[in-house]
Amino acid sequence: MDRVTVLNSGSNGNSVLIESDGDCLLVDAGLSGRETEKRMREMGADPERIKGILVSHEHGDHIKGASPISRKFAVPIITSLETLDAIEKRIPKIRHRIDIQLMEPIEVGGFTITVFPLMHDAVDPLGFSIETPAGGRVTISTDLGITTKQLEDLMKVSDVVVLEANHDLEMLINGPYPEELKWRIMSDIGHLSNGDCAAAIRRTMRDGTTAFLAHISKDNNTPELALDEVKGVMEENGKAVDIRLTYRDRATDWCVIGQE
Repeated sequence: MDRVTVLNSGSNGNSVLIESDGDCLLVDAGLSGRETEKRMREMGADPERIKGILVSHEHGDHIKGASPISRKFAVPIITSLETLDAIEKRIPKIRHRIDIQLMEPIEVGGFTITVFPLMHDAVDPLGFSIETPAGGRVTISTDLGITTKQLEDLMKVSDVVVLEANHDLEMLINGPYPEELKWRIMSDIGHLSNGDCAAAIRRTMRDGTTAFLAHISKDNNTPELALDEVKGVMEENGKAVDIRLTYRDRATDWCVIGQE
């Protein structure tokens, strides 16, 4: 059985767990190692069966627990050489690592991972599309200013997508952030708005698939706004995509791939 949960999503930490017949991949590890392990066990997943930790970029809300988990369970951190170099400037030296290349699939513990570039203010931001041993596909992009052809092509063939719905544009423009920061967030290397997220899902996702709305801003968005806007676009366009929220303080329910 293939299933996916978002263990946490937001500026306080990001992590997605993919499980296939008990074996696991983590995509980002922005919570502490202890909290990541706790949430996995609460969800009925075994940290001893983590096969790898994919890291999208070097920001702290994506890497906090990566090195402790890697050391404790002797699993590799998997990302680009540029990101590994950036991470090693901030956390203890990484013992287990795998360097990856863009759009060249690699296999880790039976999972086939395709890595693609994203637009974000990091040294080498990455998205991941993971095919499970049972044939399900999960595509994850949680920090990005605009969607790309590579991302949208992979969304079209995915069963589950985790995609950023960071801000409500009106809340951001009228909010308390400094103007420079507002423009950075709205830029091509910033973050996706609710509207951008909704448009990408509408363009790409098939009926019967699931989209998690990720990295919802605490200051410039609300879960209700994000959900209402994305669901509204789906309804207007007759799309039967299951839209789900993610949370800053708990894991989501499991999404079982292939479940009727």
